[in-house]
Formats: sequence, structure tokens, C-alpha cells
Amino acid sequence: MGSLVEFYKLPYNPALPLPQRTPLMTAVRVLKIITKLLIYVTKLIPHTLYLLARKFLRWKNPKDIRGWTALVTGGANGLGRAIAIELAKHGCHVVVADLDEYAATRTVLELRYYGVKAVAYKIDVACCDQVNDLRQRIEADLGSPVDLLVNNAGLTVNAFLPGMYARQRGHIVTIASASALLPVGLTRHYTTTKYAVRGFMEELRDEIRLAGQARTVKTTAIFPFQLNTRRELVEAVLKMP
Repeated sequence: MGSLVEFYKLPYNPALPLPQRTPLMTAVRVLKIITKLLIYVTKLIPHTLYLLARKFLRWKNPKDIRGWTALVTGGANGLGRAIAIELAKHGCHVVVADLDEYAATRTVLELRYYGVKAVAYKIDVACCDQVNDLRQRIEADLGSPVDLLVNNAGLTVNAFLPGMYARQRGHIVTIASASALLPVGLTRHYTTTKYAVRGFMEELRDEIRLAGQARTVKTTAIFPFQLNTRRELVEAVLKMP
């Protein structure tokens, strides 16, 4: 084919349209989807039983995080907002970092109802410079560094992990997806990214252990199943053939 530049110099010829699906083809596709969902649910059973056992057979008290400072990225809406509220209920001071400044501010007002400090910052967590600047702003505005990092959107570990090492206290939580445990074959690109998150957290755990900080800096990867999310995403899924 030659170079990509030469390729784009060729006359444009549109691809042939996909053939129209017959009712039989549609029925077969639906049956395949149902079968995969049933397999998914079946595989989920042992994980569910394990989580229930951990919840009801817990042999030690949960960690006391009152007075900790927590940063929740993507904390303005949806799952991130729910996490921020739960942290505030447990006495955490909460920083909400999100591109949606209005919703982040609204969430912060809710958090202050629980008697904790809460601030909102508009930030793109994919920008390293903004993340490093955020760390400095949090310490200046709240007077305390981040103890609990919740990567609900983006990955900000490099900016906050060294400080956790120095203080010998910290916890890093990252939100993945159940698809990183039980892929169903319908969301290839999404599942690939969530497998990457899973691998990242497993590697991070070992990195912390090798640094001799396993007792003081903890990690948690969360694999949520179905939850209420943005309308645009739901509508896009519903339009899938």
C-alpha cells in the first residue's frame, strides 16, 4: 500500500454499505446476547458470594478515616458524587475535582452538610500539570495533604503517592468495572481500558510492597456492575443494534 501519505492521495471510494439484517439474523443476534448475559451472571455468582462473605463475616473493624482528606476525581456527578457523600458521612474532608464546575460546586454544598471541609476544583485529570497544581492548591486551601485518593476519573497517583510514603499514611482507590473480571464480548474497547486499570492497580500494590510501605499505604480496586450513569451513554447503548 505504501506510506500513509501516499494512501491518502488516492481517490476516495466509499465502502459498500453493510447488508440489511434479516429478521432471522436479528433473532440469532438477540439469542447470542441473551446467552452471553446469562453466562456473565452465572460467572458473577462466586464473586457475589465472596463479597457477601466478606461483608457479613468481617473479623476486624473498618478503617477509621475521620479527619482524613479525600480527593475524588470525577466527583461532581454519578458514582463519584455518591462516593464523595459516603466519605463525608464518615468524617472525611472531601475535595471534588471535575470538569463540570457547576455540578462540583453543588456537590460540595451537599458535603458541607455533614460538618466536614469540602472544596471543588475545575480540572482536567488527564493533564499532568493541572494535577500537580491541584496537589499544591489542596494543601494551601485545606491545610492538609491528600490521604485518600479516589481515582473515579483519570489516574493521579504520581502526584500524591510520594507524599503518602513520606507521611506513612494513605489509601488509593481506583474505579474499574465488572467487565475487567467478566467480559461479555459486547464492549471491546471499554473492557480493554478496564483490564488496564485492573493491571495498573495490581502493579501499584506490588510497587508499594517493594517500597516497604505495604503496612501504611493501602490500595483498593473497585469493580462496579450496573449503575445509573449519564443519559447520553444510556441512550447510546439503547441504540446499539
